Amino acid sequence: MSEPDTQMCCWESVSCEEFSEWFDCDGRLVKDVTMRQRVFEAVVDPSCRRRLWKFLLRSSPQHSPSEQKNFDLENRSQYQALCKRWENIDKNVAMPDDDLSESPPYMELSDDDDGDDSNYCPPRESGLSQCGRSLSNPFPDGRAELDRSRSSDTGGVEPRHKSPSDGNVVLSAAAGLLEERSRGRARDNGREEEETDDREALVNGDEAESNRQPKCECDFRRRSWEDLVDEDGRALLSILEFPSRVFAARQPLELETGYAKDKRIILRDVLRTDRNFHYFSHKRNLRKVHRILLIYAMFHPEMGYAQGMNDLLARFLVVTDSEVDAFWMFERYMKDKRIDFMEVSMMRKVALVRKLISEIDRDLYQFFESSECHDYLFCHRWLLLDFKREFTFQDSLRIFEVLGTHYLELYSDKAQVETDKAIAKEFLNEGGEMRPGRGMMNFEFTFDLFVCVAILTLHRDKICQSTDAASVYGCLNSLSMNMDLSSVLKQAVHLCLQYCRQTVTKGFAEINI
Repeated sequence: MSEPDTQMCCWESVSCEEFSEWFDCDGRLVKDVTMRQRVFEAVVDPSCRRRLWKFLLRSSPQHSPSEQKNFDLENRSQYQALCKRWENIDKNVAMPDDDLSESPPYMELSDDDDGDDSNYCPPRESGLSQCGRSLSNPFPDGRAELDRSRSSDTGGVEPRHKSPSDGNVVLSAAAGLLEERSRGRARDNGREEEETDDREALVNGDEAESNRQPKCECDFRRRSWEDLVDEDGRALLSILEFPSRVFAARQPLELETGYAKDKRIILRDVLRTDRNFHYFSHKRNLRKVHRILLIYAMFHPEMGYAQGMNDLLARFLVVTDSEVDAFWMFERYMKDKRIDFMEVSMMRKVALVRKLISEIDRDLYQFFESSECHDYLFCHRWLLLDFKREFTFQDSLRIFEVLGTHYLELYSDKAQVETDKAIAKEFLNEGGEMRPGRGMMNFEFTFDLFVCVAILTLHRDKICQSTDAASVYGCLNSLSMNMDLSSVLKQAVHLCLQYCRQTVTKGFAEINI
């Protein structure tokens, strides 16, 4: 591997101080190219990830802090409106083949482990303002009891089956919160101590906990709505209530397309979402995943739910620790990613991996052909989940950022510079008499395909020891969670730049012929 190729992945980590230099005094991103280059080359401080991802996913416009605040409040208001419409409809949609009230998986998700669905804001039901509910309270403190929440939402009558929103925290106005705190002070103190221990284990690295489960680097300090929404913000939320209800009412809805079946699949998948990761050992966070996926499936009937979406969503929820932000990030990301969940498109992408290997490593290509692995279906999960299950959770966040920068694609400036260097070199070798033909580069080879080939070439010796298709798949499955991400990224960068140079060389060779 050449020296210039490896330099792209050897810089020190991006600190909060450096991150802040990419923005002007009004908080607008002014160094977009620098940001993408540095994020591609270095690890970003975890405390900067939430803001960074909003820019990478283009889910946050270039606003000043005050404008950004209003934008965030609008997102919250619209999500609350979607929640209200979803809850009202979902109550009447039963899952197929069983009685939900007796479903063990649903009961496992509904059991309230600590009574806190932080950041979830159930919409205000009609006629409930006297109970202390208000849309102007977007950050509940999390003290309402599960049973009281159920009876309030259903008017004291149990619905035909339990709604997935059971266990959600009820929106409470300030007076309601103070009253609840005074009634349950002793109980709350006990919960606070337990939650403080959890947060210390997550943030400070409790030694005993680290032996059992991996920890998240997010800050899980409880945030009250009083701290985050001022009087002007609450006034804006009250103004946004009606247009948000109109927004929710205009969302497409086709329950006949399979929403009931999606409910069953979502429930099963949510219960399997990163359960070895500490963040999802709390059922309140699984309930957030559950709600977001159900709401997305209901109001995106043309797409619905497909297995693997829970893995994609998990990243957003951990990074933001906010149900509202995670929903809108996921919704924005799926606008681009949804094509990969279509069989024809994904099989086309897998076929491109095969073609790229034939371009880069002909011997490895021949091995896969002779081993009856020419369908390359082992790449399906890699590409669909952006390598989430191949690396540790923290490394999966890192590779997601690298892919999200689009800094090194064949159409990027970096690839073009490498191509121009190769052209100049070949042109000089030919005495300046001929130039290579253009149009030889296949721009369908995206960087994630080079990551796939990097994994295969780094472990080619081990793979080539396999004797049949079954042993090849077994070998590749054993690589999961056993690969060094830094080595894989360096190899992918090397292969991408090598392909740029190789294309130029082939162009000159064809002209000579």
